[in-house]
Amino acid sequence: IINKTTFYKYYQDVFDLSDKLENECLDRCQLDVESISALFSDPMAFIKGAPAFESNEDLKILFRGRENLLIEKIKARLFSLYETDKLSTAERIKLYFIVNGGMDTLQQLTTKGISKEEIEAVIAELILKL
Repeated sequence: IINKTTFYKYYQDVFDLSDKLENECLDRCQLDVESISALFSDPMAFIKGAPAFESNEDLKILFRGRENLLIEKIKARLFSLYETDKLSTAERIKLYFIVNGGMDTLQQLTTKGISKEEIEAVIAELILKL
């Protein structure tokens, strides 16, 4: 048990604590450096280099019932990895299209009985065509 004074010394409220725990957990699941640069050139390597969020027990516990928040945090992480002033307008559009479209497609179609591997293969193929 922790004293309220001690708690509020480190956190603004329980939502602040939750946000910090979620971010720490996502930090441990970060993409490996090699796969980050492969998004446009070798999207399957990028996809395979992504951590298996669905098999991470810490994330399951933290985001139970709040899976959409997890998806939004993952998207924000991906954008922060790529979003720089060096991206052209076309590259920025591609990035948003890939991240938003890919994550939403994966989330929606896995609930419809299509295998994750099949979805990933098609997404990788589409990215290459961009």
